[in-house]
Amino acid sequence: MSRIKRLAHSLASGYVLLGANVIYTLTSFRLAGKYLGPAEFGLWAVVTNLAQYIALIDLGMTSTSRILIDYKDHRDAGDYGSVIKTFLVVSLIQAILIVLLSIGLAVALVPVLHIPGTLKHQFIYLTIGQCGVLGAGFLSRIFPFVLSAHQRYDLVNYTQTAGFALGLGAMWAAFVHHQGIYSTLWAQFASWLVNGALTCVWVLRMQLLPARRCWGRATWSRFRELFALGSDLFLYALGFQMLSASQTVILTRQLGLEASALWSVCTRTFSLVSQIIYRVFDYAGPALAEMIVRGERERLYQRFRSLVVLSASLSVCAGTIFAICNQPFVALWMRRQYGWWPLNDGLLAFWLVLQATTRCHLGLVGVSKEIRSMRFIYLAEGTFFVVLGLLVLRWGGITAMLLCSIAGTMLFSAPYGFWRTSQYFNVPWKVPSFEWWLPPLRLALGLVPLAGLLWWLTRPLPLRPQLLIRGAASALLALPLLLRFGLDAELRKEILARAPARFQPLLRTIASTRMKDEG
Repeated sequence: MSRIKRLAHSLASGYVLLGANVIYTLTSFRLAGKYLGPAEFGLWAVVTNLAQYIALIDLGMTSTSRILIDYKDHRDAGDYGSVIKTFLVVSLIQAILIVLLSIGLAVALVPVLHIPGTLKHQFIYLTIGQCGVLGAGFLSRIFPFVLSAHQRYDLVNYTQTAGFALGLGAMWAAFVHHQGIYSTLWAQFASWLVNGALTCVWVLRMQLLPARRCWGRATWSRFRELFALGSDLFLYALGFQMLSASQTVILTRQLGLEASALWSVCTRTFSLVSQIIYRVFDYAGPALAEMIVRGERERLYQRFRSLVVLSASLSVCAGTIFAICNQPFVALWMRRQYGWWPLNDGLLAFWLVLQATTRCHLGLVGVSKEIRSMRFIYLAEGTFFVVLGLLVLRWGGITAMLLCSIAGTMLFSAPYGFWRTSQYFNVPWKVPSFEWWLPPLRLALGLVPLAGLLWWLTRPLPLRPQLLIRGAASALLALPLLLRFGLDAELRKEILARAPARFQPLLRTIASTRMKDEG
């Protein structure tokens, strides 16, 4: 199977998974809103983010998938199996440390986060339970890493879809049987069982492990190879975690659990939209790494440029639709219990465009394994955000906190990412920082004013028709504008060439002006 077909399968299955995630999220939040109060809801959100921080004990070992790509073409030579064995030993130690750390941390954070006395024991037990499931997940994660190294994200995605289905059923049953806030633990445990078992079956059926006597050994030298890349990516992951998962902690500390619950609800669709955009580059990562390993430099440059432009343009479309649809959606979804100023949705949309593009540039650094100073860039940006966010939150609220996020990205990771790309491909800095922005900028100039007009015209309508009209009309506007203005020439031509014959005349008509200009 060619790389482009594997990427297409990965994206298609990824959006199936995203659909399952949407159903899981919408249903679980409705269940939580029905069975839990606002304070318990906020507690649930805080503990989830704390578990993500504790997961950083991984120390960047998720990079093992990238290292497996270096050896997968010769899986019986010993190095491939040695990486797997070493990773399993490290994962066992990390799983034990996670459980031990969660016990002490759960007790210590009660006064720090101002957890009310009535929720103290629930916070402690929920933190320990969630970290216990997290530690169990460390023991089985080698299987999806092996599948990812072989560009079989589709199998990982279908497995996780099944995990969402079983997890949702387990959560529903737990709520009905009065398990309260602990219902999420039952859901996570059920999902882990499905994911671990099915990914193991896929790896064995596809014979992606070394032959019986060709495994090599778990060694210190192999650990140092894993740790050399992993330790660099650990600081990178820590900083990114500070940017993406510290909001609920900051809000709980400064404004209380109810503010944390508001953030969690109103940004849930933003998280889902972000996944739609991020998957484009994430699923292309193994193919890009394979090009690097095999020395396909020119093809790498062309593919990466197309991915950056596509990610930026998709984020313009998705961010615009999110900005005008989020508030009516939240009001319908949570029965008007939650809502905020629409300007916050616009700021999140703008931040999405910055993050999606920056993530591609920094992702290339990770794929190339030439981390260098990138290990510190998100850490500096995350520190900037947390410190400034704590200072402005009380007087500026969530809007000020969002402005801190945007400022941090524009000052730190975005310019650094452009610079590293220009250095890697030996092109002028203006190429990634300006020229690659032209297609998404043209798209934004056409789409955003139309979406703003649509938002203003539909304001008097009831929530349901308001949401349906905004969503359908903005999507119908975005798709042709994306094809006409938002892609680079190579990707547009490839899409038109690979499209079914019956759609090609329509697609060529939509894209004809841009193709003529670029021809």
